[in-house]
Amino acid sequence: MYLGNTTVAGTLNVIGFEARGIDPAVTAAGTDQATAYPVTRQNTVVTSAAAGTGLVLPVGAAGAEGWIVNAAANAITIYPNGAATLNGPAAGAGVMVPAPGAAHWLYTTTTTGFVR
Repeated sequence: MYLGNTTVAGTLNVIGFEARGIDPAVTAAGTDQATAYPVTRQNTVVTSAAAGTGLVLPVGAAGAEGWIVNAAANAITIYPNGAATLNGPAAGAGVMVPAPGAAHWLYTTTTTGFVR
């Protein structure tokens, strides 16, 4: 919710994922955490995905969340950033999102996230 302008005198430190908005037409890329397309907005719509490709979430911050909509013809894989985990498996392991499908992602700590 936007409540108006904020004026800061001095230094403002923002911690966590704050890139609100939508990335409306993404092509999934890469076949692992290191080469997947980096998520840069809170909400991402995948419109094209070759088999086996995916997205990598931003660096984890407690409370950071968003949606990934898979409107492509193939399933995609969502990877955590760095050594974070998603849904409890090994660090860096991905979570599959079917086509068509959508997933809500949420970091509960800097290294623990969930995708549903």
